Amino acid sequence: MKAIFGLLDIIPGWVWAAICAGAIATSCTHAVRLDREKAAHAQTRAVHAEQESERLRETLREVSRLTVAVKGAQDAYQQERGQVLALRNRLRDAGQRLRDQQADTDARIAAASADGVRRYAQAVSGDLARCRVDVERFGVEAAACSAAAHALKRNLDSLTKPP
Repeated sequence: MKAIFGLLDIIPGWVWAAICAGAIATSCTHAVRLDREKAAHAQTRAVHAEQESERLRETLREVSRLTVAVKGAQDAYQQERGQVLALRNRLRDAGQRLRDQQADTDARIAAASADGVRRYAQAVSGDLARCRVDVERFGVEAAACSAAAHALKRNLDSLTKPP
């Protein structure tokens, strides 16, 4: 140990003072630089947080807009679906009526005379006229449903394409 302290005595005091002053100056410089970097980092973090929150607000606005658009499309779809289901029910009922009429007619033909067959032919003529009216009405409704489906598809496509 004495040897180490002996070596330290060889260096003059003013050199020790310069070394200590240099060490203290370096330490102070590093402390100031560290404080500046901390301040710059805090400012960068604040700017980044503000940019991120603005991006999230914009995303939220877009999600809200798309939610409203999808809700409108869903409402229109439900309305059109209800119309299609009503049309399907009417078609099913008309088909059942025709089957019932056919069964009744078959039974009457089996038990009919010539006069009965004439009455049947007249009734069939009236049924045929009603069927034509029904078919025409169903065709118009089917065309309307098709047009509505195409309009909904165009609306949905316009909502889903990127801005």
